[in-house]
Formats: sequence, structure tokens, C-alpha cells
Amino acid sequence: MTTYTPNFTDPRVVKRTRQALQFALTALDRTQPHSWSTRYIDKFFGQQQLPLSQWLRNQLLICVDPHWNMETGRCKTYVNNPKGIAHVRSCLKLGSCDAAITIFDQELESGQFEYTEQADRLWHPLQRLPNQIRKPYMAHHGYVYEYDIKACAPTLLLQYAQRLGMIKSTPIIDQYCQDRTQIRQQISDQLGIDIKTTKKIITALFAGATLSHNPKTAIYQMLNGNHQHIDQVRLITQELRKEIKCLWDVIKLHIPRTYIFDNRSQRRLRALTSRDKWNVYFQLEKEVMTSVRTYLKRTSVRYFNEHDGFRSQDIVDVVMLVSYVRSRTGYLIDIDQSICSS
Repeated sequence: MTTYTPNFTDPRVVKRTRQALQFALTALDRTQPHSWSTRYIDKFFGQQQLPLSQWLRNQLLICVDPHWNMETGRCKTYVNNPKGIAHVRSCLKLGSCDAAITIFDQELESGQFEYTEQADRLWHPLQRLPNQIRKPYMAHHGYVYEYDIKACAPTLLLQYAQRLGMIKSTPIIDQYCQDRTQIRQQISDQLGIDIKTTKKIITALFAGATLSHNPKTAIYQMLNGNHQHIDQVRLITQELRKEIKCLWDVIKLHIPRTYIFDNRSQRRLRALTSRDKWNVYFQLEKEVMTSVRTYLKRTSVRYFNEHDGFRSQDIVDVVMLVSYVRSRTGYLIDIDQSICSS
């Protein structure tokens, strides 16, 4: 059987290889698996039955989970292959430098982005680019205005619980929604960790993450297994977690539940998992962001969706946007805005 070897003197092969390399570098991570449909991968690698496409897949992709389901929309999950990436770079004579990002130019210029929906969120490879790469790249194409919903998860979950009948006051959550930057900084200073990690920890707590010394838990991994930091977070967030519990005590009454049988064959409600709680939040986020996108389309704003925010080529009237979202969904949001130059 003849082993296929790409002809890198052929400009068509070089072009396709650069596209595939850029996808592996931007849409995939070395350790965190991401799911992508075969159809979407074909856009950058070519149809999978072609020899070059097969070679590129073998070099650049590692399939972590081959299971997929057409009915549910579940796709295979992948990480990129560092050794294969190094080999492909060598074939393209790129050395250790990344290929210049060009595969998203057409979408950025047209404003027509092909998202995939997973867990009530719209995903695009651009979202996975590091900020230091994504921001100037998008700004170069005119997407210089950045808009984000402030403290999106706490804000929506709190208002949702209040809508469902929660009357207990939540002064700490209220304060966090009003001045999350200061609170994050205080916690970061106390723990000696970066702001980004602190933000992830607080958001995880709202979604039911546990604080334990179990290596499998999310916060344990965020803190790199530092037991002292875990104990400090438990102490610092004690009152906040009490308020979060009150919030979920109300919300869970309105979540469809299933029953299970314990070791004594006693029938009881299945406990809510962190995934269940994330799903509730993602549904709320989807409702709000659908309204945001409708407003942007009605006002002819070219934008790129980023989960609980967006980037645009035009200045958006934030006051009108907030008013529109509230009239459509009932949720009162606050929006951060900034400008990123290329």
C-alpha cells in the first residue's frame, strides 16, 4: 500500500494545509477537548475521503471521544496534536511560528458567521482564540467595539429566582452585581491568584460547583490543587454561598426532576448537578442574547456573538439596547463597553 505524501510545491496543497493548521491552532486546544462536526472540519481540511484531508487529520487532530449522535447534535470531540503541528509547520517551512490567521477573513468581511449551537450557546472558532490574538485580529477587520453583560450569570439567576417568588434579601450578590471588579480584586489579592481565575471560581459557585479537596472538582483544578487556597475560598465565600443556596432552593422547585432509588431501595428525587444548574443559566443567557441579536439586526449593526457579549463595527446605543431587552425578556441587564484598536 502506497503511503500518501503531500506535494508542498503545489500551491493548492499549501493553501489547504495552512487552512487546516490555522483551524488546529485556533479552534482546538492541546488539553481541553472541543466538539466539532465533520461538516465544519471539512471546510478547512477538505472532504474526509480525500488523501490530503486524511493526512491533515492524522497530523493535526486527536479524536478524544469518537461518539456522535445525529439526533441530539452531539459531535466527536478533539484536541490538537502538538507533534503533528510541529511537523506540518516544518513542511510549510514556518519553523516555530504560527501561521498567520486568514481562515476567518471572509466571514469577518461579510459579517456572516457560521456558528454551531451547543448547550444553548452559539460557538465559533474565533471565540477560542486567546484575547491577545483575537482582539487585534478582529479590530483589524473593524470589530473595535466590545460589549459585555456585567456579572451575567449572577444577574440573570438572581432575577430569575425573584421572578419565581424568592423574597429573601441577597446583599452580597447585589453588591457583586454592582461592583464585581472590586470584589474580584479583593479575593484575588487575598489568595494571590489572577483575576481571571477568581472570576471563574465565583461563576462556578453560582452554577453549583463544590469546594472540596477532590481532584476531580472544577475549583480544585482551577486552584491547581492548592489545599490552602481551597480552604481560604471556602472561608471567604461562606456568606455568598449561603445566598446562592437560597437562590437555588427557589429555582429548583421549577426544574423538572427525576426520581432514583437509593441503596435501601427508597425512592427519592435526584439531586441537582452542576450541569443541571449550568443548563438553567445557559437557557437564561440564550433568552437574553437572542433578544440582543434581534436588536442588533433591526438596527443594522454588524456584530460577532461572544456568549454573554458581542463585538461590533458600529457604536451601539446601550440605553436603547438595555430597554429593548427588558421589554422583550423582563430582565434588567447592565452592559460594559470598550474600544479595542488594532
